This record gives sequence, structure tokens and C-alpha cells, in this order.
Amino acid sequence: MVSRKTLINTSLLGTVLIVTISFIYITNNGHPKRYSVSQQAILEQLVHYKGYNEKRFDAIKLKTFTRNESYKVVLIGDSYAKDFLNIIAENDLLPNYEFSSRSINSECGNLLLKDYNTIQKFIPKSRRSRCVILGRYEGEAINKILLEADEIWLISAWENWVIERLPSSIQNLKAKYKKPIRVFGLKNFGDINLKKILRIEPDTRVEFAQSIKHRAKSINHNLDNLLASYEYYHPIMNSLCGGENNACKIFTQNQLLMPADEGHLTKAGAIEAGIRLQGLFIKLKETKVKNK
Repeated sequence: MVSRKTLINTSLLGTVLIVTISFIYITNNGHPKRYSVSQQAILEQLVHYKGYNEKRFDAIKLKTFTRNESYKVVLIGDSYAKDFLNIIAENDLLPNYEFSSRSINSECGNLLLKDYNTIQKFIPKSRRSRCVILGRYEGEAINKILLEADEIWLISAWENWVIERLPSSIQNLKAKYKKPIRVFGLKNFGDINLKKILRIEPDTRVEFAQSIKHRAKSINHNLDNLLASYEYYHPIMNSLCGGENNACKIFTQNQLLMPADEGHLTKAGAIEAGIRLQGLFIKLKETKVKNK
């Protein structure tokens, strides 16, 4: 039989060992030397990701346009719209454009409707009051910048119930503001399993591809079909995936991780996205000349 004294001493020793190991782990930043240099680069990406997605977008929320000679665009949407602005900024893709932003959470519905009571059943009960407080297209500030803008861009983590109402919303926006309304498609990179990612050999990363989420693929298919004939609809999934969304390439040419999670971009990912979406931005500039 183990004596009480021995049991206590053993427990104390175990506690001391755990505390000591934890201290070493923390003071050595998680003991990074157990990872290869290429693995550390990916881990550093994710450590530095916090705050990256929203910083630029939030800095220009409802910002009044100030440059008379600029081409003025209002970006309206959720964290996916924030990603889109990061793609533009990291690659300096539209230097003569001036942006202002409006945040509309995906669960609230990025829609201009005559009666929002018709969509309440789709919004989680715990979020309905928040959607009213945050607003959509109501208010003097958003109305002012939308009237001054040359174009309005809608970018969201689209849901099927929102997609069904997009044509009506686009018509409402056109009727009220008399300018092009661009809609950008959904993006998704599939499950981002860090353990799995770290096991991928560096020399195989660039060509590594994985399937996107089935739900995202289905939603994007519905969006593509509904807006196929709309001249200002821009699907982006295939281009962002580096070919086609059944096999999405999730690493940059520098072997870094493109997405921080299944739908959002790291800084390196935003830079890579600018390269993959080069054709889209050429088209945006070409059609801008026609509309100006």
C-alpha cells in the first residue's frame, strides 16, 4: 500500500513538473524549435492574423468621400467584404479609387428591402435586435455616401435565403441610387486543419489542393445560376482556388498559407488572391471607364 506521505510527495512532484514544463513552453513561445522553419512561418501567420481582417475596412466605415478626381466605391458587407478590401490594398490594384464601407453582418442579410419583417424568420432570435441596432441601409450617413458613390459593391458570406432576395434588393438599390450595383461571389477554402497542414511537405504545398465545403459549393452554385445573366455579377471561387473549386489550392507561391480559416485570408493570402484575381480587376477597371 502506498503511504499518504508518498502519495502527497508524488503529487507535489507531478505538479512541479507540469508547472516547470508549462513555464518553459510559455517562455519559449510554445517551444517553436520543435517545428521546422517552414512550419514556424505558417504558425507565425496565424499568430499575427488577429485584427488583420477588419482593420482597413473598419477605418473607412461610412467615410465621407474627399477626393474629387477619384472613382468612388462603397463596399457593403461582412468579413468577406473586409477580405476583399485587403486584397485590393495589399496589391495596390485600384490606386485611383476611393472607398467607403458599410458593415452588414451576414446573418442580418445584405439586402435593401421595403419590408424587413419578411426575413425575420431567417435571422436567429438572439440576433434580431442586434441586426436592427446595427442597421443595413438606413440612416443619413449611409444614404449620403451611396448617393455620392460611382458604384456600390456587395460582398458577403451569402446564404440561400439572401440570394433568393438579391434580385429585388439590386432593383431597389438601382432605383434609389441610379448607379451600378456589383455583386461578388462566395469564397471558401475547405477545412483548415492545422495539424494536417503542418504535415504537408514544403515542396508539395504549392500544388496541394483540397475540396471546399459542400454547403459553400451548393450556395455558390445557386448564386451563379441566379445571377448568371446579370452583367455586374462577378464569381470569384474558381479563380481564388487557382483553377476550380473542387480542388482549391490553399498555399501561396511562397509556400505560405492562404486562408486563416475556411473563408478568410491571411495577409499572404490577400497578396496571392490579388494575383489570382488579376483578370477580375482588369474587368472592373474596364467597365469603370464605361460607367463613368
